[in-house]
Amino acid sequence: MAALALKTSVVVLDAARANPFALAGQPIAGGLALFEPGPNLLLAYNAAPGTIAPAEAGPYGPYAHGLAEMIRAGGMPLMQVFDETRLRVSEMTKGAQIPWNSAPTSSSFVFFERTAQAPARPNDEAALRAKPIAQLGARDAYAAAIERDTIQGYQEYLAAYPGDPLAKRVRAILAARREALIWRRARMQDTPEAYWSYLRRYPRGPHVADARRLLAIRASALEPPPAFQPVDMGYPPPPPEEIVYLDGPELYFDNPAFGFPPPPPPPDYFLPPPPPDFVVLPPPYVIYDPYVLPVPVFVPVPVYIQTPAYIAPPPNNVIFENLHNSVMVDRASNNLVIKNPEGRLLSSSALTAVGAGAAAVAIGAALPHFIAKKPAAAPPKPLPPPTGAPAPVAPVRQPPALITPPAAQQVKPASAGAAPTSPAPAPQAPPARKTPAPGSAVPSRERTQDHGRAAAPAPTAPAASPASVIHAPSPPKPSAARPPPPARAPTVPAARPASVVHEPPPPKSPAPRPAPPPARAPATPAAPPAPKKPHCEIENGKPVCR
Repeated sequence: MAALALKTSVVVLDAARANPFALAGQPIAGGLALFEPGPNLLLAYNAAPGTIAPAEAGPYGPYAHGLAEMIRAGGMPLMQVFDETRLRVSEMTKGAQIPWNSAPTSSSFVFFERTAQAPARPNDEAALRAKPIAQLGARDAYAAAIERDTIQGYQEYLAAYPGDPLAKRVRAILAARREALIWRRARMQDTPEAYWSYLRRYPRGPHVADARRLLAIRASALEPPPAFQPVDMGYPPPPPEEIVYLDGPELYFDNPAFGFPPPPPPPDYFLPPPPPDFVVLPPPYVIYDPYVLPVPVFVPVPVYIQTPAYIAPPPNNVIFENLHNSVMVDRASNNLVIKNPEGRLLSSSALTAVGAGAAAVAIGAALPHFIAKKPAAAPPKPLPPPTGAPAPVAPVRQPPALITPPAAQQVKPASAGAAPTSPAPAPQAPPARKTPAPGSAVPSRERTQDHGRAAAPAPTAPAASPASVIHAPSPPKPSAARPPPPARAPTVPAARPASVVHEPPPPKSPAPRPAPPPARAPATPAAPPAPKKPHCEIENGKPVCR
């Protein structure tokens, strides 16, 4: 945003709340970290840096409620809007929540303008609010210190009223601000000496675990050397009376252990009472539709409040076009009803947007169009099994991988006198039938795995195949899980035709073969003939061997 070179930029974070997630290891500091933006950027938090706001008790948070009230008041400079918001939130939460904003900006921007017919506000007396804190009473001095929200203002209050019941609360606010500033300087320097200096000043402070973690990342010792001297952080070290409020990673101003009395309401010249129609707000419309925000009930702006000329109206926004009229959603008729300040009906039109989020779309409470109405990515449901398929049997063991031939082979009937194969193929209507070759896909009845099947019949001796048939070792066909077949006489498989060529099975995971037939005792091979001894004779006085 700083690179955009805008005249005024405003960033509001309503997020200083307790961490709802359980973290393992060392804790992290609670709240939002202090940040010092550029001169044309205003940064605002719903709670002081390093502190945690209490949980909201109503339909709206006190910070959003107070900020909306001050914006609608009109005519106030930007800094005054956030100063009075801080006073209103402190009043609504009994001092448990103190909002914060960055250094003042010189921008002349206003959200709304007041016309000449607008009544004077009680706190238009700037001279009274600008008095030194020591010249005000303790009650008014506390309101002045909260409105100014500076270290100097809190120190002036403690110097003027050290024994006042509100002095302890002010000291806790000052302790949180000083610690946030010192930690900010340590992070900007980002050196082991800076983190050692923080640990020396706050041995049990909110950022102790953060400082040790950063030292470990830099492979630095957690403890400084004996002759170490803390570096200058730009602020004096905290006095002992402040250290007692910084004992842990989180700081709540409403901590019962502190025993702070509630502060009094600020005087009218610091903060006038809220408008009667903006004290108790009805809860927002909750639209149960994905990516649609709750719709706050719109409260009309007074007729003497106008938008500045430099404000560009948002396109097709019902609220902006009816600032002084009542705009509400009639849930019974699903109509958008608009009435003027006198209560006369101006419009009652049906919502044209589709779905339950029509009200939010009509008054601009829906999320941006590029993320609205995203379809939910639900996992696909499993398909039902095909009709007639056998029920699955558990546990399931995958059969060996099969190789299917390129095309089914037409097989001639077996020769006369040959016994049928076992198991027999399913009968078909045509005279010629297809017999699945070993390794090809089997009918659905036989695709059930071989677990849990009955005992196989006694093995039979295979018949002799013609010499032209090429046999390759193949895995047995998995049989379906069915009752044991009736006992029958052993059969021999029919001779396979010569035209069938069986594909070899894959080399991996061969299936168990059926038990081989009773093997005959192998014939003892004949011993090789003994070598013939040579026949030697004496001829002419010399030995001759033949």
